[in-house]
Amino acid sequence: MKKLVGFFFTFFFCLVGKSQVIINEYSAANYDSFQDNYGEYEDWVEIYNTSAINVDLNGWYLSDKETNLTKWQFPSSFIVPAGNSVLVYCSGRDEIVGGNAHSNFKLTQTKQNE
Repeated sequence: MKKLVGFFFTFFFCLVGKSQVIINEYSAANYDSFQDNYGEYEDWVEIYNTSAINVDLNGWYLSDKETNLTKWQFPSSFIVPAGNSVLVYCSGRDEIVGGNAHSNFKLTQTKQNE
């Protein structure tokens, strides 16, 4: 739970001046809901754009660590359309391929020794 709090804090921290984009939902146990572009059921974060204009997340950050708030930066253009949402797969792949974003970390439901 501490990791998820850090994750949300990190994203919120990056959005202080751009509050029209929010984390709407997440899954740390995606067994059969959303399949990524590799045919895998990776955990994910849904980002929702509440504004009337598209938002490009290029240069923004996501993290699952309170001690590393800039753990994963969106490496290229990734548009959240106005009034819509996008998924970021927490697969550890560290890439954006077409409309599929994959962070460099995975989410977990249980606390792990670090």
